[in-house]
Amino acid sequence: MFNAKIRILIFISGLLLLTLPFTGSDCNSSNNPPAPSTGGVAAPPNVSLVINSDSTGLHSTALVSWDASPDENLDSFSGYKVVTYKVDENHNVLATHQVKNLPSSVHYFTVDSIGLNSRFETFVFSELNDGTESDSTGTLMYAGVYYWADGTIDEYQPGDTSFIESAYGWNIQTGKGTNYLFNSTNAGMIDMIMRGGENDSLTFYSPNRFSPGTRSTKFLKVGPGQDAFDETYLSEPDKDSVRVDSNYVYLLKTTDGYYIKMWVKSIRFIANAIPPYHNVIFDYKVQPIEGLKVL
Repeated sequence: MFNAKIRILIFISGLLLLTLPFTGSDCNSSNNPPAPSTGGVAAPPNVSLVINSDSTGLHSTALVSWDASPDENLDSFSGYKVVTYKVDENHNVLATHQVKNLPSSVHYFTVDSIGLNSRFETFVFSELNDGTESDSTGTLMYAGVYYWADGTIDEYQPGDTSFIESAYGWNIQTGKGTNYLFNSTNAGMIDMIMRGGENDSLTFYSPNRFSPGTRSTKFLKVGPGQDAFDETYLSEPDKDSVRVDSNYVYLLKTTDGYYIKMWVKSIRFIANAIPPYHNVIFDYKVQPIEGLKVL
C-alpha cells in the first residue's frame, strides 16, 4: 500500500512537471539567430494576393507574396513550399492544383491557369532541411477574372440624350461591359449611370436612384492607383452613389451579387458637343462567380 502511494505521487509529480510552462530567459539571445518556433519552424507572415488576367479571362494568374519567416536565417532553413488547392465554396479541398518548392531568397510565386469558374486557395509553408514544415499561411479564396481596358461612359445631359451614352452595364458571362443610352429599352442591362453631382462633381449612381424598380448597384471607393486596383482585401460596397475622381478605383456589387472593380483612367470634357458633357474612360475587372469579392 505504501509503495503504491509513492508510485502515484511520482506519477502526479511527473504530470505537473510536464505541464509547467518554461519561463526562463536566454541571456545570449541577442547574439544568436532566432530559434525555431514551437511547431519546428515559423511560418511566413503577411501572405498577400493579386489577381491578374487578360480580356479573355483565359490567362488569369494569382501573384502570391509573403514576408520572410522569422527563422529564415537558420542554417537548417531550406526555403518555402507553395501549395495551391482547388476548393469548393466552403473551402473543402477538391484537388491539388500546384505544388512548388522555392529557395529562402524568393518570397513570391505566380500561380498559373486559374479558371474563371473554379475557386482556389494557396498556402505557403516554411521548410527545414530535414523536411520539417511550419504551419501554413493562406490566401483568401480566389478565382480567375476578366480584365478589360475599354470602359467609357458619358455624363447625362437632360437637354439632349440622343447620342450621350450615360449608362453602363456588364455581361457577367463574357466579362464585357457596354455603354448605353439611359432609357427604358436598356433598363434591364444597366448597372451604373453617370450624372453631375454636388459642387460641379461627376457622380456614379445606381440606376434605381432615378428609375425605381430598375437594377440596384452598390459602390465603394477603394483608393487611388495600381495598389487599389490590385487590392483583394475589400470592404463591402454600401453606397448607391459615389463621386467620380480620376485615378481612383471603385468596387461595385450588382443586383445579382457579382463584383466588378473599376479604375478611372481619365476624365475628358467634350466642349464642342451640344450640349457639352464629360466623358470618363476606365479599366475594369469582372469576377464571374457570384458572391466572390476577390478581383
